[in-house]
Amino acid sequence: EMPTTAAATDTLTAPTPTTAPPTTTTKLPSGVVPPSPDDGRYDFSYFQAWYDSLHATLSATNVLPTFESDQQTHPDPNVQKFLLTLTTIDAAWNGQKAAQTLVDQLGKAKQPPTSPEELARAQKALQDATQMVNDLLLTGEEAARVLLHTDSVLAHFVSSDYDDSNLMTLAVLQSATPKGLAAWCDRGDAPTQQLFRLLRSADLMRVFLQHGGPKNGAYGRAMELHEQLSAHQHTATIDPDAHRIDPVLERLALAVALELCINLT
Repeated sequence: EMPTTAAATDTLTAPTPTTAPPTTTTKLPSGVVPPSPDDGRYDFSYFQAWYDSLHATLSATNVLPTFESDQQTHPDPNVQKFLLTLTTIDAAWNGQKAAQTLVDQLGKAKQPPTSPEELARAQKALQDATQMVNDLLLTGEEAARVLLHTDSVLAHFVSSDYDDSNLMTLAVLQSATPKGLAAWCDRGDAPTQQLFRLLRSADLMRVFLQHGGPKNGAYGRAMELHEQLSAHQHTATIDPDAHRIDPVLERLALAVALELCINLT
C-alpha cells in the first residue's frame, strides 16, 4: 500500500528504512531501488536526502566534475578543453534561442510592420548562431574523443559495462528538484506511483535525458503524459502483424510529453 504523501518542507532529515517505496506490477527495464521514506512521507527531506546520498557516492568516484574549478585548475589540459567547450556550447545555445525568438517576434509584428531588411538581418543572425552551435558541437565531440582515450576512469564510466543508474537518477533529481518532486507526490498516491515508475527505471530516465528532459524539470507531468499517450498507442496503433508500437509514434509521444509537460495547477 502506498504511504501517505506530504507537502514539501524545508527541513532535511535522512530517511530511515521503515516503509517500502511505491511498487508497480509493470516489469521495468532496469532496477533502480529508491530508498525507503521516513514515516512513509515522500517530502522535500526524502528527495533531498536521496540526492545528497547519490551525489556523495558519485563524487567519491570522481565521475562528477566541478565545472567552475576544474575548468581553470584541472591538471589535464584535455579536461580543461572539454569543460570549456561545454560552457561555450551552452552560451551558444542561449544565443541561438535568443536569435530565434527575435526572428519569431519580427515575423509576427504588425504595428509597426517589420521591414524586409530588418527581418533579413535577424534571419542572418539566427543562421550564424546556428552555425556556431554546430561548429562547437563538432569541437565538443572531438574533445570528448580525446578525453576518452586519455582518461581511463571516464572511459570506464561511459562504457557499456558501467551501471549508470545512479548517474541517471542524480541527473533527474537535480533537474526536477527535491521540492518539485515532493510537490508532485503531494497530489496523491496515483501521481506518486506514476513518478516512481520513472524513478525506478534508469532506461526510461536515460531516454528522457537524452532527448533534453522535460521543460522546467516537470518530470512528473511528463511521465503522466507519456503514459497516457503510450496507452493510447497500445490500444489504437499496434501493428497487428509485428505486434509492436510504431517507432515514429513512440518518438512523437515522447516529444509531446517533454514539450507539453507544464505542471497543472
